[in-house]
Amino acid sequence: NITLRRAISKGSIFLSENAFNLVKNNKIYKGDPLRLAEVSGVIAAKKTSFIIPLCHNINLDKISLRFFLCDDNYSIDVYCYVSCYAKTGVEMESLTGVTVALLTMYDLIKYVDSNIKITNINLLFKDGGKDLSFCNYNIIPHFFLDEFKDKYFCYKDVFYLKKFFSQLSFC
Repeated sequence: NITLRRAISKGSIFLSENAFNLVKNNKIYKGDPLRLAEVSGVIAAKKTSFIIPLCHNINLDKISLRFFLCDDNYSIDVYCYVSCYAKTGVEMESLTGVTVALLTMYDLIKYVDSNIKITNINLLFKDGGKDLSFCNYNIIPHFFLDEFKDKYFCYKDVFYLKKFFSQLSFC
């Protein structure tokens, strides 16, 4: 059946202090790694079926990437939210968006830092279809809560997430 399908994925990139500060102050000579990574992540999510064999070509309704710069460990957390009405899930599109965004940042920053580490690429949430939803409440970012205010997401879960994020600070 055609139902609302949604997914959120996350990944992180760890940089040297110098590279992190160049990114933070938009001083990378090739351009702004965060904006370029956002564009490449959106394109990658849309083109997932061309990259991954047997992945369905899906017309996505929404793709959103968010970036959090963590000063304490010189890392950047990347989140990708994808949604559409379809017969199949969108978790591969979300994971592809995060991965390509991280790879884009790596490519733009590698001239400054040869010790870049990409890590922790995970699916945080998926729902829609006949399978049960998957939700890792410990790591879903609060800025996606508005996406879940609909008939497909249990009110109790939204309440839990709001309570959880009121006590959490990122990075």
